[in-house]
Amino acid sequence: MGSGTPSTRSSDRPARPWYASRPVAWFTVAVCGVVAASLAWLGATQPSERPGAFVVAAVMGSVALLVGAAQRPVRSRWTATDVDGRPAWRLRLGDPVGAVLVAVVLTALTVLLAGLVAADPVPGRLVLFGVPGLLVVVGAVEMWRIALVRRPHLTLTADRVELRSPGLDAVVAWRDVATVENAGGARHASVALLAVRGAPSYDARTRRLLLPTDRLPDQLAVAVRMPLVPDPAGLLRLLRELHAADEGSRAARLQGPPPG
Repeated sequence: MGSGTPSTRSSDRPARPWYASRPVAWFTVAVCGVVAASLAWLGATQPSERPGAFVVAAVMGSVALLVGAAQRPVRSRWTATDVDGRPAWRLRLGDPVGAVLVAVVLTALTVLLAGLVAADPVPGRLVLFGVPGLLVVVGAVEMWRIALVRRPHLTLTADRVELRSPGLDAVVAWRDVATVENAGGARHASVALLAVRGAPSYDARTRRLLLPTDRLPDQLAVAVRMPLVPDPAGLLRLLRELHAADEGSRAARLQGPPPG
């Protein structure tokens, strides 16, 4: 991820399981797209079928967009910025487009389930569609919050590291970082800057609305979850290089173009 460091090649990435392979993904896109187009046409030509047809078309169409967007090539998410008037680099975490599309899918499902309940609000239907509908509403609200409000990112400055993840804010000064390493195990795998004991600059707070989308690290650490990063190995190398440098060298490095 640093200057002169090649990005992860496709041959270096683990093979996808068959159900996540490109042929299956594009087949899913085609099927969902055809169903969405057919239902949209039905709604446009048959007024009696219009509400339900348009809602299901929206669900299928948004699923097609979501699966299709996931097939895009991974590109650098680093940008140059400034913090307190000093140069800095910022890494977008996760896929902003994907987060919006997930939110759209959940919103469309919410409308669909609400319509099914409203069509015949008997107790059995309320339980069958209402309970899942509430869960989908919660998920939709959280995804819109992450996509539009949180906008997760990692910011590197000459003197500190700031993390804004889906449900956690954390900061630590480079001088208080003991090591940079992979941490968290298989379940919570992350690239982590581990702080020294009692680090005065360290602060971490959860930022949740409805769901616990993040958790505080077990140690004093700024931990970037690997699934949110296109190249965790490259990020680890870059953070180690910046940690080993002094503040002046980091400042000079950050004045140059970001990794990409």
